[in-house]
Amino acid sequence: MSDPNIPTAQYVPLDYAPTRPTSVTVLSIISIVFAALGVICVPIGIVSYFIPTVQESNPGIAAVKNNPPLFAWVLASNLFGFVMSIVLMAAAIGSLKLLKWARSLMIAYSIIGILTSIIVTVINTIWLTPVMIQNAPAQAQGIVKVSSYVGAVIGLVFGLTMPVLVLIFFRKPHVVDAFERRLTL
Repeated sequence: MSDPNIPTAQYVPLDYAPTRPTSVTVLSIISIVFAALGVICVPIGIVSYFIPTVQESNPGIAAVKNNPPLFAWVLASNLFGFVMSIVLMAAAIGSLKLLKWARSLMIAYSIIGILTSIIVTVINTIWLTPVMIQNAPAQAQGIVKVSSYVGAVIGLVFGLTMPVLVLIFFRKPHVVDAFERRLTL
């Protein structure tokens, strides 16, 4: 028998159990994957500019490195991408936990992502691509030109897709409500 003077724990159901919308789960997990790729791959891309054998085998990299303003652009845009990958990782993990600041950060990341995707594509197409084409071996210049411009279009579409989807889904009323009603346990 139990002592009636000792309080017993009682089950009290929550009035509202926070449920994470599927769109938040899917976009957050995809964002974590993209952020992890950015955190891993961007430093490798930057390091490649400082490896002599890479410069010897790729005259385009050597040409970029020998052009100080262009090299500064490449480094700055890559470093910015690295920082944005870390921001995306934090925002995506926070979104899985339905933290209010994470939703705001995902939306801010998306707006910045859209703007930088367009800016980087334009600058790279106007400035970087001609240097890469000019420094490619004569027999490869045609394929470098085509692949650079096709890659720019594919990169732009890819770079815009996630931010646009986040802007669409993270502003839907049921998603906003899920973040607003999250219970702190």
